[in-house]
Amino acid sequence: MEMFAYDGGGNIWHNWQNRGNGGLIGPSYWAGWNEFGMSGHVATGGPAAVMDSTYRQIVFIPTSGDVFYTWEGNPAGAWSSWTDMGSSSSGLTGLVAINSSANGGLYVFGRNASGSIYYANKVNPNAAWSSFTQLSGASVQAGFTAEENAETGYVEVFGVDSGGTAWTNTQTGLTTWSGWTSLPGETLQGYLTACQNISGHLQIWGIDTSNATVWTNWQSTDGGSWQNSWQGHGNVGGGVTIKPGFVCGQNANGNLQVLGVGSNGSLYSIWQAPGWTTTWANIGFPSGQPLNPYLIVNTSSDGRVAVLGVSTVPTTSMAFGNRARTRTALGSPGAIGAVAATSSTPVSHNGEPILLLIHYTSPV
Repeated sequence: MEMFAYDGGGNIWHNWQNRGNGGLIGPSYWAGWNEFGMSGHVATGGPAAVMDSTYRQIVFIPTSGDVFYTWEGNPAGAWSSWTDMGSSSSGLTGLVAINSSANGGLYVFGRNASGSIYYANKVNPNAAWSSFTQLSGASVQAGFTAEENAETGYVEVFGVDSGGTAWTNTQTGLTTWSGWTSLPGETLQGYLTACQNISGHLQIWGIDTSNATVWTNWQSTDGGSWQNSWQGHGNVGGGVTIKPGFVCGQNANGNLQVLGVGSNGSLYSIWQAPGWTTTWANIGFPSGQPLNPYLIVNTSSDGRVAVLGVSTVPTTSMAFGNRARTRTALGSPGAIGAVAATSSTPVSHNGEPILLLIHYTSPV
C-alpha cells in the first residue's frame, strides 16, 4: 500500500509499505515520507490516486487553475513531471480516481462550483487522457463518490442534491452513461461512501441532515435497481454522533465494516457477523490525537481492512498503526491536509482530509 498526502503549503508527499500482509504496523514497516517535486504547482485539496492495469500509480491534484497529474514510469519506479489536464479541468475539486475493469479504462472525476460532475478517461494505460466531459442532469453537493461494480466492471457515481436526495449515474460503455437516477426516501447530507457487499452488489451509505441516523441502500441486481427504502443503522448515542467522512470496507470473508469518527473525535464501527451489529463500538483514538472525521478505506494484501485518517492536532497530524488495537505512531511530513492510497484494490477518494492508519484482522 502507498499513501499520498498534501501539507498546508500544497506540497504532495508519499509513503509506502516495505512489505505486505502484516506489515502495516510500526514505522519500520514503511519507507518514510518523501516529497514530490511540485515545480511551482500548489495543491488546493486532497490528492486522488489510482493504480492502472500495469500496476503503475497515478496521482491527481486540484489547483487554483487546472487539475494536474503525475505517474510512475514503471511499478515502484521514478515519477514523471506534473502534467496539466487542460482547461476543461479548471476549477474541479473533490477528485475521485478509479479504474473500470469492463474496458480497462481509467477515470478521474471532479465537481465544479455549481455542483456539476465532470470526468476524463483514458482507454488503456498508454493512451492519452481525454478532455473532461460533464455528466449532465444533476447538481450535487460536495462529498460525491464513485465505485466500480466488480460484477459488471462499470463505474457508478453517487451524489446528493441540495434537497438531500441521493442520485446515481451508471457507466454503460467506455464513454456512455445511464443518466442520473434518484434514490429517494431519506434526506441526507452531501457526503456518501460506497462499497461492494457480499452479494457482489454496490451499497451506499449516508447520514441524514439531523445527524440522527446512518442510512444505507443497496442494489438488487448487478448495476441494476435499488431498494425502495433505506435501512437505518442508528448512531452512537449519548450525545455523540457519527460525522460525515465515514467509510465502508469489505473483509476477506465478504462481510462489510463501516467505520466513522464521532463528534468526540473517537473512531466507531459497526460490522456484519454476518448480521449487522446493533450498536456502534468505540475503538477510540490515539492519546491526545482526536480524529478528523474524513477517512479513507483500503484493503491489505491479505484481505484485512485498513483505515486512513488524520489527527485534528494541527502541528502534528501524526499517522498511527493499529494491530490488536495497540496504536503506534508512523510519523508525518508535517501538518497534513489529505491523503489518498493505492493497493492491488483500486481506491476511490473524495478529496477530504485523511491520514490515520488502523489495521484490523479479518474477520472483525
